[in-house]
Amino acid sequence: MSGTAEPAAMELFDPCTVVPDEAIRAAGADPAEVSDSLLGTSNDDRFAPCVWAADSHFVSVTSSTSGLDAIVEDSRYVTRSPVSIAGREEAYSLVRPDPLGTAPCDVVFAWARGTVMVTSDRMVGTHVGDDDTCALALFAANTFNPYLPK
Repeated sequence: MSGTAEPAAMELFDPCTVVPDEAIRAAGADPAEVSDSLLGTSNDDRFAPCVWAADSHFVSVTSSTSGLDAIVEDSRYVTRSPVSIAGREEAYSLVRPDPLGTAPCDVVFAWARGTVMVTSDRMVGTHVGDDDTCALALFAANTFNPYLPK
């Protein structure tokens, strides 16, 4: 037998079209202030991000083909905490290093083709106030969850 089989490409969902404006507003962001790229990343067909701006922080949803375990076990995270998202078996709050003072926090959970990541981080030079970015990310994840694929 000759030849090799190529794996089928994993299709991602587009968070910019899946999450409705009312959910974006409910999460405290402006649906008109949107980008489909993450700062400091290049195009990668394993990720489909959508980023919305709020007054002092960003909220994003990223569709990924990476498995949940691979993301949770990524050595770049400095804190991992289980969290609850309705209808999801497992979900975690993950804190990354913070060299820019933006307090990045990711809430991750599985979907049929990989992982969903909901992120909140401060705009450089601003402070979220009494709310921390993990609380904002968890609130956004629960707000967006009904619209995200299982």
